Amino acid sequence: MNLKGKNVLVVGLGISGISAARFLHKKGAVVTVNDLKNEEQLSDVLESLKGVYNKAILGVSPEKCFKGIDLIVISPGVDFNSPWVKEAQSKGIELVSETELAYWFIPCDIVAITGTNGKTTTTTLVGEIFKNSGRKTHVVGNIGTAITEKADEMKEGDIAVCELSSFQILNCRKFAPKVFAFLNLTPDHLDKYGTMERYAESKAMMLDMMEKDSHSVLNMDDEKVSSYEGRVKGDLLWFTRQRETKSGAYVKDGKVYFAHNGKEEYIIDICDICLMGNHNLENVLSAVCMTYIMGVDAKVIRDTLMSFKGVEHRLEPVGTFNGITYINDSKGTNTDAAITAIKAMERPTVLIAGGYDKGSEFDDYVSAFGDVIKDVVITGETREKIKDCAKRHGYKNYHIEKDFDEAVRLAAGLAKEGYNVLLSPACASWDCFKSYEERGKRFKEIVKELNA
Repeated sequence: MNLKGKNVLVVGLGISGISAARFLHKKGAVVTVNDLKNEEQLSDVLESLKGVYNKAILGVSPEKCFKGIDLIVISPGVDFNSPWVKEAQSKGIELVSETELAYWFIPCDIVAITGTNGKTTTTTLVGEIFKNSGRKTHVVGNIGTAITEKADEMKEGDIAVCELSSFQILNCRKFAPKVFAFLNLTPDHLDKYGTMERYAESKAMMLDMMEKDSHSVLNMDDEKVSSYEGRVKGDLLWFTRQRETKSGAYVKDGKVYFAHNGKEEYIIDICDICLMGNHNLENVLSAVCMTYIMGVDAKVIRDTLMSFKGVEHRLEPVGTFNGITYINDSKGTNTDAAITAIKAMERPTVLIAGGYDKGSEFDDYVSAFGDVIKDVVITGETREKIKDCAKRHGYKNYHIEKDFDEAVRLAAGLAKEGYNVLLSPACASWDCFKSYEERGKRFKEIVKELNA
């Protein structure tokens, strides 16, 4: 794809948009940047992009910028339901995601991972396995490094491991990884998609772009994911902890195996896997599929699984002080992820819940409290919604605290020796923080301040 001299509009100046603008500039494109924020709000970003863009049109909707534009690159955070998207399409302007833009220039094999939960842990684990196999590995995407930021560093023989949110898959046209893993599917981002069906399709559409020589890795134990079997074009690999399969990774007699083309190979005993919990066992099984099928030796996979401890902000132990253990699960941004965290608690727990409202319902979340959640401190934009849900379910030990810092302090005060304090909010962070990472870091700071 030759972008030299092309007039390209980059919509949204977040991580992906900034990276896309720089990438386009390197390719010789004439770059216009647009964001609903104004110049004052974006002063630092504009300073960092000095010499990169030809024009900045800020504080207005993108349709004000269409004149003379050949291509629009849309960032994941931009509302794809906006009328301007349809207007651009009606004018015949090509509109793609930052993911698709990067794909046009990536010369190496790509492993792509999506799903509602477990993406970051699985992506990080897969990246570690490939690195330990000696292959030059680039871990990019929703994990925090834009794909365009690293695309020019990729060489033939390398491998790109991409975590993809539904928003990054939208507006892809030809993005076709060598391996695509669909981990699971539960309600999320319904504030944007409106229905579960639309949300599911935003992820499943990747299967339609795959080539015949590709490998698709699906969760046999997830009814919604497994229902997409008929859309797989190439080799289908299953992962399952509940059954056995002749093509993929599974558990038998407390051991993990991989089977393919009539052969079966032992990978590891479950008790030797460093990551704990059934949800992480599923992540491990999917990682086994992705790496083994790409030629990684079983011993390399085994050695990595025996040492890999997980990722920051996902059931991350912060420390134990005065007999109280603090756990940072800020990445639990939907009810399913947060329920998984609750189920992992083996001691009485004070839970910190709430945040930005993505349109989710919290009945399953509250129902999961059981006997283990002794108190819940509810904060953020969803505090009244979660409180009302708790009342409906007869749960009485709830406490409302609008301010996040004070909510953490209150939770610490409610906990007794032998308790956990768990931040697993079942909500995004955008009401008070830029990201779940920022929220998790603030949680850890407050814990350290309280126990200094």
